[in-house]
Amino acid sequence: MPVPEKEIDKTREEIASSKDDDKERITETGYFYLSQQINFNTQQITRLDNKIDRLDEKLETQIARLDNKIDKLDEKIDSVRDSLENKVDSLKFWAVGTVIAVLVGTGGIIATLAVLFT
Repeated sequence: MPVPEKEIDKTREEIASSKDDDKERITETGYFYLSQQINFNTQQITRLDNKIDRLDEKLETQIARLDNKIDKLDEKIDSVRDSLENKVDSLKFWAVGTVIAVLVGTGGIIATLAVLFT
């Protein structure tokens, strides 16, 4: 906990007006305030470290969830791609079959016409 300015000013006045015997007492008071500030700062750093650790855990959890969702989407995309490929392949066979049927039919008509006109 920070020391109020009044306490600091009071300590400075005591140092300026003290005898040699009092300097040890004032120095001990200064060390006490310093140790309080160090403890306070240590507590603040520990709290911040704990907050950072919690945020790290939350972030890792969110990243893991996103990875799972991405994997599921990849699976869905792959299944849709496979389905489309199968449909395209079947359409290719249908188109080739249709072209062959048209050619055979046209060839039959041409042959029939050739026989009729000769």
